Amino acid sequence: MIGVNTAIKDNPELTVRHVETEKQPLRVLIDKYLLTPINYKIFNDKAKTIVFTSEKANKEKLNLLDKKKNIKVVILHLEKNKFKIEDILKELYEREVIHILVEGGRGLFTEFFRKNLYDKLSLFIAPKILGEDGLDIVGGLGINNVYEAPSFVIDEIKKLGDDIFLELYPKDKRR
Repeated sequence: MIGVNTAIKDNPELTVRHVETEKQPLRVLIDKYLLTPINYKIFNDKAKTIVFTSEKANKEKLNLLDKKKNIKVVILHLEKNKFKIEDILKELYEREVIHILVEGGRGLFTEFFRKNLYDKLSLFIAPKILGEDGLDIVGGLGINNVYEAPSFVIDEIKKLGDDIFLELYPKDKRR
């Protein structure tokens, strides 16, 4: 699952590559106005895709997407110009989707964190310093001190090339 900003900035394909597989994961895009260019990889025919958009979506793109065989467009109501993440999860559950990999950016991660809708975190840390111009992984959560912050248990640490992979579980949800 990705949001519109990640789709536009990264143009990800969101498919399994470099290994043999018969089944691709379902791709999920959250794009309330259909701003993602129609020629982007997420709209190719390599995997099924669900696009969550709104009644304010670009009608021309909506018509083009409706004609693509592997794409299902779901129109949801906006509340205060935002989707309720619960509505998206309900729609996915009704399609028998019970596991989601959120590969989004700050906005999507923040929504999942605010509502405590995650079971684990898989983080890749690159040895780079971006400073104040870098993007936070999560936006404001209304946490005033370190004691209010969610705590995690480190389950796995791996060095992958120059990067570090961390798998974390919330202390109150340890598997």
